[in-house]
Amino acid sequence: MKSLRKNSCLWIASCFLIIAPLTHAQVQTEATEPIAQSIFTTVMSPYCPGKLLSDCPSAKASELKHMIREELAQGRSKEDVLLKLQDEYGTETLRAIPETSGFGLLAWLVPALFLVGGLLLGFRVVAKLAKK
Repeated sequence: MKSLRKNSCLWIASCFLIIAPLTHAQVQTEATEPIAQSIFTTVMSPYCPGKLLSDCPSAKASELKHMIREELAQGRSKEDVLLKLQDEYGTETLRAIPETSGFGLLAWLVPALFLVGGLLLGFRVVAKLAKK
């Protein structure tokens, strides 16, 4: 009976030692996946010009996504991963959102100016039609 109890305890301990790391990895993946997805949807792919990393079908892009997930699983922050990507691929290659200074500021201001101009033009046309 003692032998059976000892074997049962060894078997349970072995199962625990096998399952515990897998469960921890799954929990860690569940915690880091939203961060990884936010990186994929805000970074341009260096392998598919004009596409976000999340939209790039390239095998190299898949490898890069895997590397990003590994970095996050090792405990690196989103900012650290973005800095590493910037160092490897450059600022302009990875930037999906224009800067709010210099030439990038035009990308933010021009659409707003066109919107305001279109609204003013629309109001003038409506005012002229209302007078007739």
